[in-house]
Amino acid sequence: MEPLAAHHRHWQGTSFAAVPNINIAGLPGKLGMSSTREIGLFAIVDLVGHFGHRGVYDLLVQCGDSSRCAVVGVMTVPMSDRSGEPVSWTAQFGQFADDQALAYDRVLVPAVFASLAQRLAAVAVDSSVHSVLDVGTGSGVVARAIAARLQPGAQIVGVDLSPRFVELASEHIPPQGVSMRFQIADAVALPLADAGFDLVVCQHVLQFVPGLSGAIAEMVRVTAPGGHLWVVVWSELADSPLFAAVADLVERTWGSDAHEVFTTPWSLPVERIAAEMTGAGVKAVIVQRLTVDVEFDSAQEAMWVLVLSPVGRRVLGMGQRERETFAHDFAESIAPWTTTQARVRAPMTAWVVSGHRG
Repeated sequence: MEPLAAHHRHWQGTSFAAVPNINIAGLPGKLGMSSTREIGLFAIVDLVGHFGHRGVYDLLVQCGDSSRCAVVGVMTVPMSDRSGEPVSWTAQFGQFADDQALAYDRVLVPAVFASLAQRLAAVAVDSSVHSVLDVGTGSGVVARAIAARLQPGAQIVGVDLSPRFVELASEHIPPQGVSMRFQIADAVALPLADAGFDLVVCQHVLQFVPGLSGAIAEMVRVTAPGGHLWVVVWSELADSPLFAAVADLVERTWGSDAHEVFTTPWSLPVERIAAEMTGAGVKAVIVQRLTVDVEFDSAQEAMWVLVLSPVGRRVLGMGQRERETFAHDFAESIAPWTTTQARVRAPMTAWVVSGHRG
């Protein structure tokens, strides 16, 4: 993968005064860059305005011991309306620019989704599994976790609506002997043959699918008789206190409409999923709760939960003083889960719904 610093070359070598009191770490290394520090969202927006670049999330900078730093990379998002109304999560994912998708893959996936993917793979895969479909694969975190447990000769297909996510997922190399391919597809109209997979998985996708019944029917259709279907969705928001605290801040800052959009991922009743699966022909449906930890390197890194959400454009539309106040309020909101090492760690809970095709 081309390092981020290779993009926006006209920024390289630009220098500016370092912003004091910045305590941010982790992101540059996750992007494959060395000897860098990150200057966070709220510290650099005004510097971005000085350079005349619109819609910037973060700069990556090379810093020495002096008070000067040179820009070596920039993360951008092409938003025509940075202060507009929140869009849906589905629309937000569909509008991701390259660097947004990269930030999702390198920051949110390891912090939020990877541990769930590992737990799902551990319970869903056994020696009878030779063909797997990952619906709503994103950047492929579940597919990779499952691939690591498959026998040589097995195959995985991952599908997603986002072309950029499919590209990112395709850049990962599968374990030797395992075939792994990704393609653009809609969960409610899978371009795949009937009964083609021993295992079908879907992690944190159905909350965003307008046609839930159609998506489940499609997943059952492509599952082989006797094959298994596993679905993971968030449980109630109260079961994930870090995200609940962020949601409360969203409501205090922008009101109930923004709160309703932001909390969509936690709004799908598990009873509905179980009923739809049963109605579509899934047998022995089991519902389980699974709790893991979400963990960020810093409060600033945790801010990506908001920046990459449907309210992200409102964050970017703030003025300097408003941003500073909001940054303080965000840190205060998540303080109960911030460690003495400035890392952020909190439990999060999901529903896991499984069964087999009759």
